[in-house]
Parts: sequence; C-alpha cells; structure tokens
Amino acid sequence: MDSKLRYKIRNIIREALGGKLVCPLIKITEEIKGEVLKFNSEEDLLRSGGISIEALDRAAFGFTDDDIKELMPNQLNIKWKEDLENVKWEQNKSGLTPRAYSSKISLDEPIDVIFEKGKFWIDDGHHRYFAAKTLNKPLKVNLEIKQNPIIELAPSLSYDDFHRCVYRQVKGELNLKEDFSDNDIYIYHGTGKGQALNIQRDGYMKLNKTGEENPSISFTKDLDYAKYYAKAKGGSSKMAILRTKLNNDFLLSPRILKNKGDEYITFKNVPSSDLEIMTSDGLWMPLNDWDVIFDEKK
Repeated sequence: MDSKLRYKIRNIIREALGGKLVCPLIKITEEIKGEVLKFNSEEDLLRSGGISIEALDRAAFGFTDDDIKELMPNQLNIKWKEDLENVKWEQNKSGLTPRAYSSKISLDEPIDVIFEKGKFWIDDGHHRYFAAKTLNKPLKVNLEIKQNPIIELAPSLSYDDFHRCVYRQVKGELNLKEDFSDNDIYIYHGTGKGQALNIQRDGYMKLNKTGEENPSISFTKDLDYAKYYAKAKGGSSKMAILRTKLNNDFLLSPRILKNKGDEYITFKNVPSSDLEIMTSDGLWMPLNDWDVIFDEKK
C-alpha cells in the first residue's frame, strides 16, 4: 500500500475516533526501550531528535550500516546489470580464464552496497564482485541502508505518531502487556500435522504474517477455538493442537483488545521444546517426544 494512502486511512480513522491517535502494536527492542525510558513525555522524545537511526535499523532489519562490513557474493544482488556484463566482456576479451582474470583483481577495497526492498544491492564494485564470486571469497562492503525503518516497523504511522506510539507502548500506556513471569496459564495454537512435523524438524515455530505490523505467531486462551482452527487447517484426521505456557514474550493482540485478551502474539520464534501436543486421548505430551503421524511416543 502506498504510504500516502496509509496516512490518509490513518487520518480517517483518527477523525472517526474524535482525533484520537490509533496505535498498532510495534516491535520494541531492548535498545529502543532503553532510549525511550530516558524521557518523561512523548514531546521530550520528539524534541530530542527521536529514537536513534541505529536502534530503529536494528529493530527493523537486524543490523545497521556499520554492523555489516563483509558479505559473500551470493548474498548480493545486481542492480546495474550492464556494469556486470561489461566486466564479463573485459574478462572474455583478455583471453584469460575467469579464475585467472579474477586473481589479478584486488579485493582489498570495499565495494559500495545499498540495502533496499529487503535485499543487498551492489552500487559500485562489479569487478571485485565478479572476482569474489569466481574465487568464492568474501567482499568488504560499505553499506548504506536506504529502506525506511519506521515504514518497516509501522507503515501506517508518520514519524511523529510512530514515536508517540512507541513511547506509549514502552511506558505501558497501551495496556498491551501483562506480567506472566510466574504462572501456569497455557495458550493454544491450532494447526495441521504437517506443520507440527515442520516445527519438530526446524526446532521452532516460525514467525508469519498474522495481520500485525510485523511477522508474529498467534495463540489463543480458548482451547475450543484452537480446536476449531486446527480442524479447519488439517481436517479431523490431520488436526494438531499445540500449547505453551503464557510468558512475557507474549502480548495481547491489539486487534481484539475488547475481546478480554483471548488472543496473544509473540514476535519471537517459539522453540519446539516449549511446545506440547494434544494426543488423541486428550493428554498433553512434549512435542519433541511425540510421533505426530502415528500418535504415539517416539
């Protein structure tokens, strides 16, 4: 969706709510939290210049410009294809094999790389890229992130509204987070046997798009709803119900805040060792110890 359209929709919603800012749930890292907690108000945070670009980049992409100094050729994408074709033409004209030609190219200097649309693109340095790819060697890089981290973290918000929403979330003013550090409350996830097998194989439940601003995993406190969803996903013969203990990695889903917290989400992969599966007898067994196909202990 175009950013101008997002802002227009946001403003329509705000006007409908009497000018009230509508805050989505935003991924908050400890780094961002630490920066925000230094301020006593949203306006103080904004007047200070806001959250550092380094903290925003790490939250949105997992790294900053300065965090990555080396990449392998297979991690890079070609933006200027003509430039690479010119290198190949020069190598062919030289009469040297690709390996012999590449061995004459120094890899001491970094190439220029930009991060955009979720990928690393070569901006300058195609000769060194060709050589590194041929020789299977790493490349030194000067990285520039051109993707906007705020749009990545909360595409519906402007710069100022993003900071206001982050401030409110960190300060607990959205009432999205409770303390579940010491409890025996379980939450449930309905899926199919195939997905349960994938979780066993991978060792964790992967994040996915569930309607939030960032990929997340959705659980429910309502076991019957999880059963209904599992049956819809896998049918009566291939349904799987998983459960885990509710902990501080989970937040109330902002989509159903008026629904008494029936749905919880996490922005972290859930380890398979933290999951149990419901057997055909209605008992709960550790997922890693259970043969999902034959419904018996491994």
